[in-house]
Amino acid sequence: MGIEWPVRLDSIDRYRLTQHNGFRFLELEELQVLDRYASEILNEIEDAWPVDTSTSRDAFSYTLLSDGTTGFTIQNDVDYVEYITEAGTTTVRDGGAPLYETLIPQIVSGGNPTVTAMLDAMRTVTDSVEARLASTPAAARPRRPRGNR
Repeated sequence: MGIEWPVRLDSIDRYRLTQHNGFRFLELEELQVLDRYASEILNEIEDAWPVDTSTSRDAFSYTLLSDGTTGFTIQNDVDYVEYITEAGTTTVRDGGAPLYETLIPQIVSGGNPTVTAMLDAMRTVTDSVEARLASTPAAARPRRPRGNR
């Protein structure tokens, strides 16, 4: 079965919308910053994940959102990942909570220094992109390919 956990940075979307005076897709520099921090967050999840054979830990991955919003989806396609619990806690079968339901929100919360740094870096790169766009004549700006809508 596996899991998918979307992480949406709505505050960055609102910031970008305000700075740009309308919608625009993420530029390469913004995608690179988002990718770097998504990777760091994924590493934190893997570091906190219990290891028996490491199969479920090594199956974590992420994909950046491609719909023009800022965020990424954490995935794990191991068929038993939703049954893993913290050592010494009640099993899912007996009513316990799956570890991913508590661990992932804890790591992607605003209290995590990595998330705070990511939000700051995304605002900074958005400002940089907006300055570049403002200084580039409209005719010279690249268009988004039609196949990637």
